[in-house]
Amino acid sequence: MNRPLDPLLRLSYFVAGTPVPQGSKRAWYNQATKQVMMTEDAGARHSSWRWELSSQARQAMADAGYVQPFDQAILCAVVFHQHRPAVHYGSGKYSQRVKPSAPRHPGRKPDLDKLVRAVFDSLTPAAVVLGVIAAVNSVIALFYYANVAKEAWMAPVPDGDRLPVRVPSSLGAAIGLCAIATVAVGVLPQIVGRFGELATFALGG
Repeated sequence: MNRPLDPLLRLSYFVAGTPVPQGSKRAWYNQATKQVMMTEDAGARHSSWRWELSSQARQAMADAGYVQPFDQAILCAVVFHQHRPAVHYGSGKYSQRVKPSAPRHPGRKPDLDKLVRAVFDSLTPAAVVLGVIAAVNSVIALFYYANVAKEAWMAPVPDGDRLPVRVPSSLGAAIGLCAIATVAVGVLPQIVGRFGELATFALGG
């Protein structure tokens, strides 16, 4: 038996991360099956975001003593926090200060409707199933790539061949540039964000 819902019960929880909007749906008629097919353009970040949302919601319910989904009317208040683009900040010693001309609230994509849809869809049983599938796929991928790393770095050398591998200078230069770019994006992502925002404004976006 479900526990009676307290009309004054409030569940409040915080999910860290960048909010990801609901993907766009695409439908078409399949001539072979005579059925309408539908897919959703979501991506890996969308799946992980919905898994985080549903996990935090289940934890909040468990902390309040509820283990079954609510079957009564509820009121939801959702607050999103978005990162400001780099162009909203000054330069030099004012690089950490928001410009007075910067808007207070976001006025570009992602739109609020898709953000809210992603939250509400994550609170359904189907979202929990998809989250479990995503987690299982992550474990399978880890097992696969761990085996690749094992063969590359830990397996015995085949036929005892220990001759040094010669890397062409062009390939070495390409690998070096990719490594520098990867480190730069990981350590200073705001630089890439600034270039992207400047390009958007330059193109009239």
